[in-house]
Amino acid sequence: MLGKISVLAAFFAAGAIPVFADGGAPGAYLRHDVGARAAGLAGAYGALADDGTSLRWNPAGLARIPKPELSATHVILYEDISMDLGVGAMPIRDWGVFAVGYLRQSTGGFEKRATPLDAPMSFSITQTAMLAGWGRSFNFLPFPFRAGAALKQVRETIDTVGASSWGADLGFGVEPVSRLSVGLLAQNFAAPRLRFVSTPVDYPKMLDASAAYQWGSPRSWNATTVLRVAEVWDEGKRIAGGVEFWQDRTAALRLGSDGDGWSTGVGVRLGNLHIDYAARLAELGTQHQVTLRMQFGQTKEELEELIRAGVQKVTKEEAQRLAKAYVKTAEQDLAENNYVKAVSNYEAAALWDPSDPNIATRLQDVLGQVEATVRRQIVERTTLLADQQFQRGNWIASQAQFKNVLDADPNDAHARDMLAKIEQLFAERAQKEQAERDSQRARVERARKEALDFVRAGEDALKRGRFREAAEQALSAFKAMPGMKEAEELRARVALGRVKTIEAKLAEGEGFLAAKQPEKARAAFAWVVAEDPKNALAHEKLAQLNEAARAPLTDEQRKQIEKTYYLAVDSYLKSRYDEAGKHLDEIFKIDPNDENARKLKDKVDAALKLR
Repeated sequence: MLGKISVLAAFFAAGAIPVFADGGAPGAYLRHDVGARAAGLAGAYGALADDGTSLRWNPAGLARIPKPELSATHVILYEDISMDLGVGAMPIRDWGVFAVGYLRQSTGGFEKRATPLDAPMSFSITQTAMLAGWGRSFNFLPFPFRAGAALKQVRETIDTVGASSWGADLGFGVEPVSRLSVGLLAQNFAAPRLRFVSTPVDYPKMLDASAAYQWGSPRSWNATTVLRVAEVWDEGKRIAGGVEFWQDRTAALRLGSDGDGWSTGVGVRLGNLHIDYAARLAELGTQHQVTLRMQFGQTKEELEELIRAGVQKVTKEEAQRLAKAYVKTAEQDLAENNYVKAVSNYEAAALWDPSDPNIATRLQDVLGQVEATVRRQIVERTTLLADQQFQRGNWIASQAQFKNVLDADPNDAHARDMLAKIEQLFAERAQKEQAERDSQRARVERARKEALDFVRAGEDALKRGRFREAAEQALSAFKAMPGMKEAEELRARVALGRVKTIEAKLAEGEGFLAAKQPEKARAAFAWVVAEDPKNALAHEKLAQLNEAARAPLTDEQRKQIEKTYYLAVDSYLKSRYDEAGKHLDEIFKIDPNDENARKLKDKVDAALKLR
């Protein structure tokens, strides 16, 4: 054990791996410029990252991977030091891109002795990291924005002593303006902590900011300039920059520098195969890197480019090649639910290769899907409208919409249930309305019967010549049943008979006056006053008759009338109408023509009727 502890102490004290200036620092192998493209730019790659090495440089760059890929990188450092990285990435629609990777750095040629007299024994140092990451693009900002995270399980082994731990990195990327990309990496955001023997070793945190700007057109010569500023906690800054030249996205040349040395590299793209090489020139020698990256399938943009290029040769094989491109594009359109473009591309494929029955079959299947999708959308939209109309109480409109749903989909259970519910509601409403009509009819019948009773009473009063009573009965009939024909006829007869009778009574009273029959004349004029209290002529004639018939009253009688009149007024004001009437009757026994008593008598009689 003493020998092992001595080896560990010597390793960390001397900086056993001279890869960088910080080569012996904990976790330094995770900060190496792994990936030939990144190494050719001296590590100024975080803003450009768009491949599997994004697990190291910026997890947000995973979001740029357009299709499945595998990549492998081999790094030859110095003497017995080498590094390897393997990554697999898979885009998953609507979820982003997921990637896993394995990084391994090994160093051999070390010697150890248990005691100074022992023969030396060789041992090696191995550092590994299992990586898993995710990256996704978001559209909640007015410009492209990406975010990603990488989880890592690291392990370091020195001879037979090893330790492992977990950590995590965070990455972000934005494109605030056209052609400009900015990246940010927080490495060891959750820092691994290794415990070899007793003292724990923490990986330092690093903040890496980078920017890239592209010049020229992607379909011809173009150049991208890159800049990086990275700071490792307690270790200082690292500044790097570079430039990358591309010819028609096929061949690339790279040059970079970080102040400690120069790096250069080349790249070539052969369809889905990418081959990159980089060399780093440093004081300790030249480092070499090779990365092979294999992608699978074709992106929609690549297929559209192939279709735009059109036929290169007027041959059947060329036409079949284009037909396959159209089919693949159509399949991607289907994955995006763009059925219109999918049908159009399938039709184009069928034109280029009419002999392929699979294309025609697939076209018919897609047309069936389109029809089913349109029908489903119609059903969903119509169901939504029907439900809204139902909630608003517009049952007729809702019923019509649900019937349209069943026309499109006879098996729609919700539409059937809602139609049954609406029918039940209609039935309940009809039943309620019928009950209300029956109740209204019964009320009308009761009102008519009551009104007819009033009319019959009015007819009887009319026959007896009591016009005022007959008019009151007609009015009561109108109140019980407004607009009743029988009541209107009764009122008309009462009005006509009343006018004629009043005229006859007045003439009769005048005849009795001429015949010197004052009592009969008084009765005739009194009848007119009773039927028409506002008849001034009848009042005038009665006053004349009363004045002529009045016998002189004694002083004692006048005092008695005055006293009794005041008692009647007091009783009337206290609502003792029966008592007031008795007092007035006493006055009429003394003087039947007392005008004040007669006026008060009218008020008392009116109050008694309202009681």
